[in-house]
Amino acid sequence: MKLLFFNIIMWFVVSCNPTQKVVPMNEIQQLSGKYTITTLFSKPIEGKLPFISFNDKIKEVTGNGACNGFGGKYTLLGDKLQFGVFRATEMYCNEPVMVTERAFFKALSETQKFDIKNNILTLYNAEGIAVLHAKKEQ
Repeated sequence: MKLLFFNIIMWFVVSCNPTQKVVPMNEIQQLSGKYTITTLFSKPIEGKLPFISFNDKIKEVTGNGACNGFGGKYTLLGDKLQFGVFRATEMYCNEPVMVTERAFFKALSETQKFDIKNNILTLYNAEGIAVLHAKKEQ
């Protein structure tokens, strides 16, 4: 009887934990898809635009940084987003394209949070500064 009472109390304590955040499924689904990057660190991109695609079912991301293809895993918890280690091709393109690509990968490595409004994905660093804006492809 004591064990049953203890289990009921523990279930109540765990289920009423105010720090747990419920993530609506539509928020997770909303991240899935392909996005074309338009700005990096508040600067518009000129020339070839990088893109990123999210697959929420397997938590995998793929894309092109303007020169090289890449892929890897990501973790998502509410509005918190972090990328794992990427695998990437190792081509070299002309310097303006490589500058864009380095900025793109830097933005992804700094990402801590995300927001989507009007089909625009914004990635933020730990200080809450937008590091990337991308438009979702329809």
